[in-house]
Amino acid sequence: DVYELVKKDNYLLTMLDFNHFKAINDEYGHQRGDEALIFFAERLKQELQDFEGHIYRLGGDEFAFLVLEKMPLDREKLFEKIDKELKQFHQLASIAHGTVLITNDTCNEVLKAEHSMAKADQLMYEMKTKYYKANDLVLRKKD
Repeated sequence: DVYELVKKDNYLLTMLDFNHFKAINDEYGHQRGDEALIFFAERLKQELQDFEGHIYRLGGDEFAFLVLEKMPLDREKLFEKIDKELKQFHQLASIAHGTVLITNDTCNEVLKAEHSMAKADQLMYEMKTKYYKANDLVLRKKD
């Protein structure tokens, strides 16, 4: 999808990962973890419908979405709202995210989408690390 989309317009790619998803599974079971994932995906879909968003589940608790650069999406407000709603699944549940601009110049046959994804992923992990440090928690490799 990405290669076709960026031929027509510029997009913002946001990579997402749950903080403390493993804790939901460990403390409440995998069914509750599945409910958290479904809830999150549905909320994200609902919030992005007015922004021509494209949402993708990459695997496990990792997601990505694309929105047109020109759309006025306030990511911080969006995730603040969803983070509050995720507390019903676990008190520490939240979303880490990282966003990069992708254009036909930065995402094409030569510069693959994975390059942009890796940049957004790096920003997301920087946010995740700050979150864990701010909350005096230990960041596990796959949390």
